[in-house]
Amino acid sequence: MMGSRTAGLAAAALLQIAVLCWLVADRIALLRSTEEIELPVVPVDPRDLFRGDYVILGYDIGSIAAPKDVLARTDLAQPFYVRIEKGADGRFAGTLAGPDRPAVGPGQHAALARARHAGKAARQTAETAGRLPVRYGIESYFIPEGTGRALETQATERRLATLVAVGQSGELAIKGLLVDGKLVHREPEL
Repeated sequence: MMGSRTAGLAAAALLQIAVLCWLVADRIALLRSTEEIELPVVPVDPRDLFRGDYVILGYDIGSIAAPKDVLARTDLAQPFYVRIEKGADGRFAGTLAGPDRPAVGPGQHAALARARHAGKAARQTAETAGRLPVRYGIESYFIPEGTGRALETQATERRLATLVAVGQSGELAIKGLLVDGKLVHREPEL
C-alpha cells in the first residue's frame, strides 16, 4: 500500500515538472523564432507598486478592420486570427481574418488575438464602427526600475518600438524594446 502511494506521489510530481518544462520550452521556442516584426508603441502607465516599472503598450494593430462577412463567422469570445501587414506608410495594420489561420504572403503575418471587450459589446463595436479593439498578450512589458518615465517620453516622441516574435501558430511575444531602432531591453532566451 505504501509503495503505490509513493509511486502515485512521484507520478504527480513528474507530471507537474513535465508541464512546467513544456511551458518553458514553448516560450523559449517562441522567443527564438526568426519571424519578427517591429511595432511602434505608445506606453501609458510606467509604475506598479507591487511589480516594479512596466510600460503599457498600445499599437496601431490594437484596433483592426472587421469585415462584416468575416465578423459573422467569428466567435469573439474565442481567440481568432488577425492578418497583420505593413502599409506603404510603414505602419502596421490589422484585419480580422477569422477563426482559422489565414494564408499570408510576403510582408504579412497571422497573429492570434482576443477581443478587448467581451460579448455583445465587442460585436456591436465591430458592426457599427467596422473596427474591433483587440489584444495580443504583448500590451505590457516589465523594465528595469527607474526607466519607465524615460520610455514613456520616448514613446510620446514616436521613438519607441517593440521587437515582436511571431510564432508558427500565431502567438506573439515581446523580444525587446527599441529606441530609435536600437535594442535597449531584451528578453532572455535562455
